Amino acid sequence: MQGKIQQLNDTLSQKETEYQAKIADMEFDAKLSELLKQSGVKNAKAAKALLDLDTLKVSKNQDADIKAAVDACKEENGYLFGSDEPIHNPIAPTGGSTPPDSLLSMRAALGLSAETK
Repeated sequence: MQGKIQQLNDTLSQKETEYQAKIADMEFDAKLSELLKQSGVKNAKAAKALLDLDTLKVSKNQDADIKAAVDACKEENGYLFGSDEPIHNPIAPTGGSTPPDSLLSMRAALGLSAETK
């Protein structure tokens, strides 16, 4: 009977350890997800793949280490994060005084002047 009680106590303590590990993993994942969300990540799953999660999980100061790792990831892989920089240099033409060359060629073929009115 004592052997059975000891076995049940061992099983109970093992289950308790497993549950504590699961709770710690959930808390870590929630911290990481929230910090990634705050930093403007476009794809959290891709960003998490670039981080060393095992090292971060056993870190003594998780909050600071997670923030530092996310900041480093953002610096190295800016394409995964939204940009705070406004667009100052448009790529497309914004309009000009001369028509495109194809329009000038068509006007010449029709016998019209190159100047538009």
